[in-house]
Amino acid sequence: MRARSFWTFFSFEAALGLVGIAGLMLAGLALPVIWPVSLIDISWGIGAALLTYLGWCVTLILCKPLQNMLAPHLMQLRHLFKGAHLWQLVLISIAAGFGEELLFRAFLQHTIGHYWGDAVAICIAAFVFAALHFLSVVYFAVSLVMGLAFGLVYAISDSLLLVAVWHGLYDFIALVALLYRPRLLGLTT
Repeated sequence: MRARSFWTFFSFEAALGLVGIAGLMLAGLALPVIWPVSLIDISWGIGAALLTYLGWCVTLILCKPLQNMLAPHLMQLRHLFKGAHLWQLVLISIAAGFGEELLFRAFLQHTIGHYWGDAVAICIAAFVFAALHFLSVVYFAVSLVMGLAFGLVYAISDSLLLVAVWHGLYDFIALVALLYRPRLLGLTT
């Protein structure tokens, strides 16, 4: 991964978090509390990330048509991140986990939920989240499922830390597997 590409990805993800913070401030909402760090929320986030990744691997192995539909998009992502150092993947994943969750859950879902309730807020935030990740209809659907899961857990737990750790660690695991163990995802290199 070239330095310019890394900084582009990292800056984009960090900017999403800044937009989320700005939105919260403009709406007069409190910033989510993530300090002091809750080891319970971190543990749940780690567990959720591992189970989610395992679930997607099993789904891809058992559902060859889905695997075949996602393969070109996963290869496209693999090409984008090719040559990335682990530290770059860590920073991008942290920025994505916290940046996207600040925007989509802490700001968007919370704000919409205030007016129309949690169910509508979870669906709208998940839809916008999936639209931002659009590579194809299938990739949109996968992102929508992830957004719904993040949103539901955020609504139940009220913990941005839990969903940010879950999201960031999942992204990191998926990127490492995509780059270094693509066969786990059913990809032939």
